[in-house]
Amino acid sequence: MKNNKKHRVYFFDYLWWLGEKEHEKYPHGKMDGPMMFMFYYYILILVPLLLLLKDFLSDRFIFPIFGLLVLLFLLWMFWLHKFIYTKERRKAVMEHFSSKRYNPFLTYFFFLLPFLIAVFVMVLYFVSRPQ
Repeated sequence: MKNNKKHRVYFFDYLWWLGEKEHEKYPHGKMDGPMMFMFYYYILILVPLLLLLKDFLSDRFIFPIFGLLVLLFLLWMFWLHKFIYTKERRKAVMEHFSSKRYNPFLTYFFFLLPFLIAVFVMVLYFVSRPQ
């Protein structure tokens, strides 16, 4: 029995597709769909969270709590990716973007974008905080 469920396609699906196409082009490379997915969540959610928590924790608890949060977040990301991108969803996303032309420049631009955003946010954070 075929499942005809309609899948909505979001920006993160496009990022996942770019990573998968890069992995198809360079199979021995490190970048793939889950890696693109993980970087955005890591940089756009975890880094601001850690910056906010830094002000509320005492100095001796910062590194153990940050390490634990990073580890838990990475484990959660791998679980979330497996939960969201089921076999059916991966197939639907690949079919949706099958008519699109793959552009390596966009892949690397979107790969580096969260790092640039994180640097910008950290600069704003450290410049704007009182001495």
